[in-house]
Amino acid sequence: MFQGFDLSFRCPKFECRALLRLDSALPSRASFPVIICPECDRLLELHVGRSGGGGGIFRYESFNFQVRTIEDSSLAKIPEEILRTIKEAIRCFTSNSYYGTVAMCRRIVEGIVVSKGAGGRNLKEKIDNLGNRKLISERVAMHDHYVRSLGNIACHFDSIREQEITRDDALVCVSTAYEVTKEVFLEIENAVDVRESYGIESFVDNRAKRVKN
Repeated sequence: MFQGFDLSFRCPKFECRALLRLDSALPSRASFPVIICPECDRLLELHVGRSGGGGGIFRYESFNFQVRTIEDSSLAKIPEEILRTIKEAIRCFTSNSYYGTVAMCRRIVEGIVVSKGAGGRNLKEKIDNLGNRKLISERVAMHDHYVRSLGNIACHFDSIREQEITRDDALVCVSTAYEVTKEVFLEIENAVDVRESYGIESFVDNRAKRVKN
């Protein structure tokens, strides 16, 4: 539907005058709707809605597009190293480095549990510890374990083709890690499962179960 279009818009951050350009990077079932401003290095969320659905800052055919950015006061609540790793994960994904994407997402989860003072001998136990102490929701714990399991596959050599990390795996991981970070540090709750909200079917995690820690 969006083949052959060309959209340009300015970074919504007032003091940044960067002109961003989109061609095939629109949020869809095949792409992650967050980009990084090349000038101010800010995370920008792209939201798509049909006409009459609340508007947007620019339009293409019958769709409205809105570019949102997280306020500085909110960004300050996210540990700097976790924010840096989120950007690295997004850069890996846009560069088609899917193993790198998933490995960075596992690092995000590890950063979350460390920042929350989790106890345990390994990442699995630390996630469970936060869940048991009600420091993260049951949904967040489930998503963290999903990222952890795929991250273990990405970080350990395996010559079995069935264990390969795919684009969909990377998309689900970066989407999940990003939304979980917002929920944990910015208290932005998700109305639906993030894997579904990005148009990705929930995967059966049988292959991840072979990696225990």
